[in-house]
Amino acid sequence: MKRFIEKVEKSSLMSIVSLLLIVSWFFGVTIICLILKTFPGDKTVVAGIIGATGSIIGGLFTLVGVNWTIKKQEANKFWDNYPSRLSNLFIINKLIWDIHREFNDLVGLKNDDYEGRRLHENALIEQLENIYIRASKVDAETFEKINLLEKEVRETLFKLSDAKRNEREYEAFEVVFSIKEKLQECSMFIYNHKNTLSQLFTSKFKNTDSKAP
Repeated sequence: MKRFIEKVEKSSLMSIVSLLLIVSWFFGVTIICLILKTFPGDKTVVAGIIGATGSIIGGLFTLVGVNWTIKKQEANKFWDNYPSRLSNLFIINKLIWDIHREFNDLVGLKNDDYEGRRLHENALIEQLENIYIRASKVDAETFEKINLLEKEVRETLFKLSDAKRNEREYEAFEVVFSIKEKLQECSMFIYNHKNTLSQLFTSKFKNTDSKAP
């Protein structure tokens, strides 16, 4: 597969180089004709201008080559990072549902079960931090979504703790129900985003696999 892609890239590069050679040839011939007409018999000036023209053309080829190399490296890096992005999205979705379960457990605890609440809250915060780190390795859109969720989860923890401490059971169930809806919404976004990236990744290589030698 890689060999096939490299062949396609080399073919494109050869087409660009061939076009530049033709353009450079016409450009060079035109310049030489103009020089010979403008400075007939002055070999020093003619040689100097031809040398300068050759340097410009050489610089143009160098610029094209460097630009092509940079774009190729960026493309390779983009596709090489795809498996990591997909796996991080998969784990993020799993962690979101772990947080969902932690809230279920928290709201079901007795109001005076302070140790149980502390353990569940610590586990939830640890999962949230893990999601935060993994989201930063996917893309800006995912990180923005998780960043908003992280703030909402922390606010919910504070409200839930206050409601349980003051034995306001109805309020405790209300805040948990609200955050569970937001968790489900975020989970759906992550799921759809992963599927979109997965399809793009698959379509990038499914044709080249069948054509590769």
